[in-house]
This record gives sequence, structure tokens and C-alpha cells, in this order.
Amino acid sequence: MTKPRASKAFVLLLCVGVSALLTACATHDGAGSMPALVLTPAARDLPATKGRPVQIAKGFAHPEAVAVGQGNVYVSDGNGVYRIRGKKVTPVGSGFEGPVGVAIDSKGNVYVANIYDSTVQMLAPNGTITTIYQTFSDPPAAVAVDKKGDVYISSPGSDVLKATRADGEWSTSCVTGQGSFCAGSAFRDPFGIAVDSKGNVYVADRGHNRIARVATNGKVTTIAKNLSSATGVAVDAKDNIFFSANSQVYELPTKGKRITLPAPANGWQPEGIAVDAAGENAYIADFNNVVWKVSL
Repeated sequence: MTKPRASKAFVLLLCVGVSALLTACATHDGAGSMPALVLTPAARDLPATKGRPVQIAKGFAHPEAVAVGQGNVYVSDGNGVYRIRGKKVTPVGSGFEGPVGVAIDSKGNVYVANIYDSTVQMLAPNGTITTIYQTFSDPPAAVAVDKKGDVYISSPGSDVLKATRADGEWSTSCVTGQGSFCAGSAFRDPFGIAVDSKGNVYVADRGHNRIARVATNGKVTTIAKNLSSATGVAVDAKDNIFFSANSQVYELPTKGKRITLPAPANGWQPEGIAVDAAGENAYIADFNNVVWKVSL
């Protein structure tokens, strides 16, 4: 059976009301041009100076998201999904329709949120691509996966969705809202998303200028507020929280006060964030066509 697809004209109409995704709509050209690797100490897997951002790759078309797993860094930029490993940048998968979100699970499956056909797809290590979610209402903006393999999807027009798999079939449910359109959602224009080791979900809630935490019992708590353009959020293995807002990247330790990570000399426009399993390095997708590595 041919997979149903929304027309690009239809998706562009959807994008008009979703500010977080406007630029991705405008910059997608389908070219999938290869980013140019910058051979820095970080790119050669040598120790970086603690706290100093080091550019590891450039030439992207406004990267939105980054993920880390199994020694690889994955980047999505609206044109394609790329893997950075050692001295190489290579495209992964094919046929993605405006990929803006990316995540990886413990088995090496890569999850991609596509804006143009409003899908979330899973790219298996053997190259098989499976559509696990599709909608004709609100395009997905970001994706995250927990240790059980459940997938979380932010939908800026409605809520955060949870996709679970049973007997080979995927189904979705609202994280805070109710019904087909997640009525009563706690979020407005949710974007970046992450899950900690306990199953708590963290959301960059752009419309409410905050980072919110949804506990496993459903309780929603604001953990950072009065933010401008909250976009990315990540959690490390020790459940320290990292997020981008106000053109800065912040760390919110499990114990202690919020820390502002040093920015590059010429500043940055951080979007997606990922932290490696050891909690030693953060990776930042900079909308200025660059990916940075910061030694923590």
C-alpha cells in the first residue's frame, strides 16, 4: 500500500501557524548537500578544553537537532540526516521529508521527525525505514526515546505524544491532553523534548517561555521560566538537564544552581542539544550552520 502523504502546499499552510518550524519550512530545498567536516581536536576525538565550545562540523542548512549514541553524532537540518564519526560526515537514510528532529535508542535505531509529510520514522541499523507515526494536522518538531524504547514526539500545534509499540504495531497517546487533538494540553508550542532515567519528560515549552517537566504520574512542573525562544532540551545519564534559550545553553544540575555554558567568541544560535552517555560532552546544533562540542 502506498503511504498517504500531505502535499507540500498543505504542510506549508500548517507551518504558517507553527512559529517554531517556519524557518525549517523556508530553508528546505531537498538538496541534501554534504556538510564539510572541520578537522578540530574535537573532531579527531582528542580532549577539548573544558567548557570551551569547539566546532566539529559546518555547512549544514540550519541544523535543528542533534543526537548522540554508539560513538556517533547525528544531525538533522531539514535537508537530511547526517552522522558524524571521527573524521567523517556521512548522510544516513534517504527519502526523509524535511527532517527537523532526531533521536537514537540503545539498539542503534535512529528516529526522525519530518515536517513535510508530518511523520516520525525509524531508521534501523540495517537501513530499513519504518513510519511509526503520521498525522495530517500538526507536523512533529522533535523526538526523543526512553530506555524502554517508547518514543516521545512534540507537536507544536497540540501536545507531546507518546508512541508505544505492541505486537509490532505503534500507537500514540497524549502526554497531558485528552482525545484526538489532545484538548487541555499543558503546553503551547512545545518544541525540544527529552526523557530522564526515571521516565520524567522534559519539554521546551516555547509558548509559555519555560522548560517543563512531566513526572511519571502526570504532574507538570516548571523548572525554568521567563525564557525567550526555549528550543532544545537534553538530559544526561545523571539526570542533569541542559537546555537552549535566550541564545544561550544552560545546565541545570540535579543539585545546585543553573549554569550558563560559555558561548563561542562570536556567539551562537543554539537549537538542539545532546549529551553523551558518559556525561562528558555536550553537542549543540547551532542554527548558524554549525555543530559544536563542549567538554563538560
